[in-house]
Amino acid sequence: MRGCVRSRTLLLALALISLLALPALAGETTSENRQIGGFSGIKVSGGYTIVLSQDSTVSLRLEGHKDDLAKIVTTVVDDKLVIKHKPGIRLFSFNRDDVTVYVGFRDIKTIELSGANKLVGRNPLRFNDLAIDISGSGDVRMDVEAVKITAEISGSGEIELKGKTDTLAADISGSGDVRCGGLKTKKAALEISGSGEAQLDVSAELSVSISGSGEVAYRGNPAKVDQQVSGSGEIRKIAE
Repeated sequence: MRGCVRSRTLLLALALISLLALPALAGETTSENRQIGGFSGIKVSGGYTIVLSQDSTVSLRLEGHKDDLAKIVTTVVDDKLVIKHKPGIRLFSFNRDDVTVYVGFRDIKTIELSGANKLVGRNPLRFNDLAIDISGSGDVRMDVEAVKITAEISGSGEIELKGKTDTLAADISGSGDVRCGGLKTKKAALEISGSGEAQLDVSAELSVSISGSGEVAYRGNPAKVDQQVSGSGEIRKIAE
């Protein structure tokens, strides 16, 4: 009996030592530069932090645990930079939240996020036409200057944009959130199906369609406002 107790005590001690060692192992980060060709879009699936910066050359750098980086595929397919985990890798087998991918680009037209990714802009980014597509709980935060921005959220994703654009078209299906109160917009068209929310700053034209319990709050004095609500949704103007 005493031998069994001692064995259990030893096993518990070893388990405790292993648990205490995990944070130290997780803290061993490394940086890895990868060579890539040109691209006009970004497609990410998984759960990483993506940091965008606009430059005269393209670049790609990954930071994280060495073993985790080895499980990530980065390649250009159909003019899109694809970032994903290798086939057969179980998502819980590595610390995706501890992986940061730094992407330098000249110009991009599309951003696609699938999963719990977080994408941020390091500096004010300039685009002609930009399409953002979030499927899942992705998060996009950028300071931008664009001619036209198209945003689509399917799920609980969130898009927060600041800066200015001529045109904003957004479609929310689910409980997504479009936070563009800091984005000076001339024309905005918004469609919500579900419980999504949006904040806008519009100066010329605003068109809103809500089906469900969605909510839209806007600032500005657009000369033309078209609104259609089916359900318990709400459209309200924010006082200046």
